[in-house]
Amino acid sequence: MKTARLIITCFLPALVAGCSLFGTPSFSPLEMEYPRGLEPPDMFRLLEDRHENPTTLWAGGKITLSGGELKGSKFFHSTLLYQEPDRIRLRGSRMITSTLFEFIINGERAAFLLNRDKLWFEGETREMREREAATLGMDPARLPLSLLVHQEFLRLFREGRLEKWREVRDDYLFVGQKEADSKVAFLVTKKDLLIREAALYNAKGRLSLKLSYRSYDYFDGMLLPRDLEAYIPASGMKARISVKEYKFPPVFKDAVFRMSPPPGFQRRPLRELWEPSGTGMP
Repeated sequence: MKTARLIITCFLPALVAGCSLFGTPSFSPLEMEYPRGLEPPDMFRLLEDRHENPTTLWAGGKITLSGGELKGSKFFHSTLLYQEPDRIRLRGSRMITSTLFEFIINGERAAFLLNRDKLWFEGETREMREREAATLGMDPARLPLSLLVHQEFLRLFREGRLEKWREVRDDYLFVGQKEADSKVAFLVTKKDLLIREAALYNAKGRLSLKLSYRSYDYFDGMLLPRDLEAYIPASGMKARISVKEYKFPPVFKDAVFRMSPPPGFQRRPLRELWEPSGTGMP
């Protein structure tokens, strides 16, 4: 399968549960303003009080794709189901009532479904991480963290991974070690302590993913991203995202993340998504 088709039918629609922008809502719903010049311990105490840490997440909306090999723009309705620490199901469709594709991660196993063609591609999650071009430079297992960005920011601080910080005009800049082979940076506004940008860098120091947050809102009392943009340098693609709804706390049955194809689906190796196979894939 060509990279462009893989982009359109799978990974970018999965990026963050959905979306196209409608209007230009204000960046922050907060009516208060925090003191400037806070030290990290004081800042993180405020953020711990403000942001809950859900263990499950349901999010839905639309995503509009542009750039790279894609001519013009495309949009998908999309839904994300996430259960900490490593269970994910992503659904994408053109029409709200019909599913075009699904992507499942359950620990070390991953599967991709083309529902219309009744094809189930299955393999190991690490296979995605080892193929930067196929995954657009982004580990699919990290996708929910694009929405739970403040929770991820706090986790890295608690684990001592945010090694450096400094003030940059109206923002605080934090830089740290995401994993052994990746670095992460966060730009936090001084006024409301909301993350304005987040970036991921690979082992060579090259930008893998940039997230620009355009607005936040309250959903069931939780402060979460509503609109954001993802940029993936490996493909030159952009995803404009608008989340319409979150649900807390969703309860998922084990069948949601089950690693077995539905009746009537043909099972294929996951590698056929990026390797020539002559299997007549659409």
